[in-house]
Amino acid sequence: MKFKILAWALMAVMTAGSVTFVRAAQNEDTADSPAASILQNLKIDIMFSQDTAAKTSDGLDDHIHHDIKKYTKGTLLQVTVTGLSKVRIGDEIVYVNSSSYVSGGDAVQKLEQKRAEEEKKAQQQKVKAEEEKKAAAAKAKWDGPVLSMSAGTIEGPSGKETYYNLPMDGVVENMRQMGNQDEYWVREDGVKMLGEYVMVAANYSIRPKGSKIETSLGTGIVVDTGGFAAYNPTQLDIAVEW
Repeated sequence: MKFKILAWALMAVMTAGSVTFVRAAQNEDTADSPAASILQNLKIDIMFSQDTAAKTSDGLDDHIHHDIKKYTKGTLLQVTVTGLSKVRIGDEIVYVNSSSYVSGGDAVQKLEQKRAEEEKKAQQQKVKAEEEKKAAAAKAKWDGPVLSMSAGTIEGPSGKETYYNLPMDGVVENMRQMGNQDEYWVREDGVKMLGEYVMVAANYSIRPKGSKIETSLGTGIVVDTGGFAAYNPTQLDIAVEW
């Protein structure tokens, strides 16, 4: 069975890595097979901007074959009169909705950058979650009083503990010069952290910079000192945002 269809043919002009579509009206008789195309013999790099469903043919009644994940790369080969795009993904040929991908060098590059940023953020969140878990486990080992803003000062596992809230840029930079590259961040309870360790000020003569020490808030790392060290050498001053 044949049917008459008025198709607006699309001619692709490659300019600066993008595709410009020019309309050209034509009348065309097509057979029952929907394989007729209005744009063919293409080899354009694409990347999927969303999860999408793929078919094994461009038939309107064809069933979904499988899902394609966001950021999958492929090659656009043809655009059919049904509005679906014929693409190659690896060794497989599938048909997808043209709104599910971007094409051309610049667009694909921008999407790749977005993927890299998302992956970096996800990795940072994963590391932070692991560090918080370790810090919580270390904190749980101590069953005595815990330093807080309301408490002001306590006797912790390594001696007297107090707290201070000052900018840590210079302290972190000094640790970087010592070779420490752990992330500086602030824990949910307001404690300032370097990697998985609580940042503390101590007496350098008995607790050198970079050494680890137990506190009521978890295992600490000595990153700073203060005037208190002269009259109470075992005191720890813990960096917080309180």
